[in-house]
Amino acid sequence: ALLRLLLGNTSSDEWWWSTLETEETEVEEAGKAAGAEYSKKKREEQLIPVIKCDLAAIFAVEEDSQMTIKWLQALEDVRTKKPNSAGPIKSAVKTAISLTTNSLVKAYLRKSMKQMKPNSAGLTKRAVVWLVDRFREGRPDLLGRTMMAQEVAQQTKAVADEAAQYMDQVDEIANAAKLNAVAFDDDDMDQDSDSDDDGGLVSDDDEDEEMDDAAASALVEGGATDKKGAAKSDHDTQVTTCVPPKPAPTIVDLLLPPGKPQPGTDLVSPFTWPCLAGAASCRILHKYKKTRNQVDDNLREFRELPPLSVAERKRREADSVKRILSECFLTERFGEAPIEAAVQQLCGGGGYTDLSPIQKLSIMRVLVEAAYDSQRVFSCVEDNIQSRITASKALDNEMRRAKKLEKEEKAEVEARARERLAEEAKDAFIQKKRRELVRENKKTSRFTNDFLEALTDQEITEFDDDTKAEFEALPGPSSFSRSNVNAMVSKIHEEDAFETETLVVLTLEEIEAREDEMLAEMNKELAQYGDVEAVYERSDRETTAKIDKLKREINDFKESLLTLPQVRASAMDGLRDAIEDGTIKALKTAIRAAENAWLTSDDDETGGVWALDLLRDANLELSSAEKRKRVTQAQRDLIAKRNKCFVRTEPIGQDKYRNSFWNLDNDDEGRVWVEAEYALKANDSVPDDENDDNLVESTEGVKIGVDDEEKDMLSDELYFVDGARDKFVHFSRQEYHSSGLVASLAKRHWGCEATDKSLRMLMKNLDGRGLRESALKSSLKEIVEAIAVVSADGGADDDAAKVKDENAKAASQADAKGKDAKAKYQTTGDDEEFTKAVSAGAGSACRIAFDLIEDVSSAISQRVRLRKVEDPVDAPEEAEYVMGTVTGWKMTEIVSDVGQENTEPSEENANGETSTKTAPVWVVDIDNGGEEELSAVQIVEGVSRYLMWRTQYDGYSEENFNLREYRNGLGRYCGRAADAPYASTPAFLAWLMIKKEQDLYPPLKNRVYENEWGGKSGARNAWVASIKEYGHDLATLRNGLLTLEETFFNFCGRFDAHAGVPELEAALKDQRTGKEILEDDKLVFEIELETFGQAAKMGLWNSPISRKVFQQIVLGKWQCVLSECAA
Repeated sequence: ALLRLLLGNTSSDEWWWSTLETEETEVEEAGKAAGAEYSKKKREEQLIPVIKCDLAAIFAVEEDSQMTIKWLQALEDVRTKKPNSAGPIKSAVKTAISLTTNSLVKAYLRKSMKQMKPNSAGLTKRAVVWLVDRFREGRPDLLGRTMMAQEVAQQTKAVADEAAQYMDQVDEIANAAKLNAVAFDDDDMDQDSDSDDDGGLVSDDDEDEEMDDAAASALVEGGATDKKGAAKSDHDTQVTTCVPPKPAPTIVDLLLPPGKPQPGTDLVSPFTWPCLAGAASCRILHKYKKTRNQVDDNLREFRELPPLSVAERKRREADSVKRILSECFLTERFGEAPIEAAVQQLCGGGGYTDLSPIQKLSIMRVLVEAAYDSQRVFSCVEDNIQSRITASKALDNEMRRAKKLEKEEKAEVEARARERLAEEAKDAFIQKKRRELVRENKKTSRFTNDFLEALTDQEITEFDDDTKAEFEALPGPSSFSRSNVNAMVSKIHEEDAFETETLVVLTLEEIEAREDEMLAEMNKELAQYGDVEAVYERSDRETTAKIDKLKREINDFKESLLTLPQVRASAMDGLRDAIEDGTIKALKTAIRAAENAWLTSDDDETGGVWALDLLRDANLELSSAEKRKRVTQAQRDLIAKRNKCFVRTEPIGQDKYRNSFWNLDNDDEGRVWVEAEYALKANDSVPDDENDDNLVESTEGVKIGVDDEEKDMLSDELYFVDGARDKFVHFSRQEYHSSGLVASLAKRHWGCEATDKSLRMLMKNLDGRGLRESALKSSLKEIVEAIAVVSADGGADDDAAKVKDENAKAASQADAKGKDAKAKYQTTGDDEEFTKAVSAGAGSACRIAFDLIEDVSSAISQRVRLRKVEDPVDAPEEAEYVMGTVTGWKMTEIVSDVGQENTEPSEENANGETSTKTAPVWVVDIDNGGEEELSAVQIVEGVSRYLMWRTQYDGYSEENFNLREYRNGLGRYCGRAADAPYASTPAFLAWLMIKKEQDLYPPLKNRVYENEWGGKSGARNAWVASIKEYGHDLATLRNGLLTLEETFFNFCGRFDAHAGVPELEAALKDQRTGKEILEDDKLVFEIELETFGQAAKMGLWNSPISRKVFQQIVLGKWQCVLSECAA
């Protein structure tokens, strides 16, 4: 696919060249090139100058474009003259000298006329034509083309660099002798012909072309042999071009046509792609060497440094691959970089399968690098950028709308707070006046007590003129200060979080004081009855029942107070951790635990609720998290649309050490990768064995590739000043490593946070006060929230979580008690223990293939397949299977109860005594991340299960294989893009089942007279309600799918239409179960549910056999054909 993309794109024309050059291929290529005027050979002949000059300096001289056009037009007449017409050629050159203001052009033209002789001006004509052609190529703006100044500068530089390649071949004396000799011979041939006195007649075009070709050929043929002087060494010779030499032709180059292979032809096929990949990689590397040379030359030109020597350029070209493609120099074999060795092998006709993994990666990396520059990728990225901008604008609009709603909600709460403050002020004033009236009435006895109690609030405010004036002078809603309003707003938020009108916030000491008062009141109430025994004798049954109830309440309350402090301490710790975590799931769990610890209850005095201050903070955090979740859900489609326009994966944030954190799109859900720097140490320092967690590497060990050419970046004032030079170099090196000690790419360490627990621990350790870690913490919260939403869809049970926590706690305690908890794993020497484990495996409940495992002598480096039960409480039969590799083993002491070892424990060892025994454990690296320790029985089961799974062992099945683990082999989702992230969830399958039932039921219901599905029986409504309510449960979906299939099967007439058909008589009488049918390999091959065609004899309802297979697959009882069904 990469080859088709590259070869079919016009960008590859820049770097694809043909190693073979013949007259036939040149003519063919000349015909293919649009607008090509000369063949490749003639083009090379025209580029060869006859006298030395600095074309770049000539282009650099500023001159009026109109004057340049005039002297170029004057020289154009030379092109039509014969070399023996010295007079007209000399006149045209002198005219150009008088017109131009460019001193270098004048010097070049005068130098060209120095070797002119009577009737012999071949050198002058050749030099003039060469200069005119170079100006036409380097200054296309003079020909009427509209170009920017930057484009003109680039074109002139390219032409000057191309001409500079041939300056070393120029021998002016030899050129003058050859060209003038050709002109003199031509003059001898023309003596008998009629001509003008000045020799200026124009000859026939064909004769001129033959003469020019003869002169050019003489120059090309004699260029290599007529050089004079001793050859300079590579160290003394300066480079004149940035184009590196082409490699020698290989066998693949000899077989390729001169032109670039085109996709769709026989040259680009599955049989030739390895060779073409090698040839393309060779040319791509040549292009990047040229690009690197251009960078070096431009940098040296900017720094006004002398050009590189040929030897230095060769050294840099050898290192250029290691500078550009980081994957191509991780290892070196036989003195060659992997990419170069791979290219030589493929171009030499070698096989792709013979390459090492790093060489294959290198080839892929080179092709991908070239694909970045293709027009296809450029247009794709450009379209994605535009679509992303549009989606981001829509998302910004939605965010502004959310902010507007939040602002309106905030204004509404503030208005409520001001109204409430005004009402409280009025209530306080009325209560105050009511107390004043009571006190005054005690002195005057003007009113009766009944009259005063019957006064309403309105009557009190209008009791007299002074009272009325004071009431009207009370502050209104807009008169309160900002601090009072904010305090009331906070109080309203707290009450809304508890869904009550009044909230009393207490400390733990105040709650304990309330409980003491409650206990004292209960004891006081019991004491009011006097002697309890005497009361029992003289009281009735109702009174004694009250006393008994009160005594039980007191005893229960005292017992709860004994364990309540520990429960409350644990609940408060959970609240603090949940507030730090900030996720909805953690907050709800902690709040539930706090309610069970009596940290909140109804308040009888206010009619509201009282709660602990820490619990209040947790409820406020929960309200904020739920509000963020609502906003996120409203923007989910827009975010999905924006993320679909993929441009580049960016890290989700950095911590205070500048370690980058990545959440990759196609990775497993909830995994976060950490990219960390290595801490550098001296090369000869002693390794730190005590602290294995340190990411320490030597300065040389951390380097990737060759060092930068730092001298090119240093100016004279920096290079010769030690302090300034060291400061600049240290700063520039920090691009690779923060220490500033590495002058090349540096290796990075990658790790993965693969579990929800590790992510929450990471969030807890981040400091929210820092800018980087605060942003990283927010991003991690969104990821954890997404994990919580997915787990909530699956109906996660708290009991199952408790069981897992208890098991983990017990395992950690047992490991802490072991004497060799810190022992290191061994990588050899487990043969004896593994043999014992195999012998003991006969008593395992899992099936073990002893005929397969008997040849395995050691478990080290063996592959294992482990069975994991996600929910042992609600779904003990649903399991997933993971793969891993055994990496080590060790002997450890296992702590167990004595009673578990003795079938009849004695009284002495039945009271919690323990015993220890030594047993082997093996450590397994799970493919999806993480490690796990396995006992002897588990390791034998895992190795045996893997061997049976790999060899398709007869009778082996994974009956409880989880359907949710299936992934489409095509790797893409063909529905709506917004549904792709959820297409594999049970909830999505439930929605799809309901939709299909609604589509198929109307046309099918008319086929039967008695409709027992959608009639008065209510079966259809019950089925829909069940799928909607329990759609997250896989077992419910399986049963629902079978129910729906049975219903539609009845609508279609069952198998009545097949009665009497000879071909199906055997199938109708077949009494085998679905599992027994699937054991028949030949029959399974014939069924293949997804490959029905017009000639197929079996369908889902065409035969009872195929229907039984379908039902068996839906039930998930036969893993061997699960992939066939899911596809």
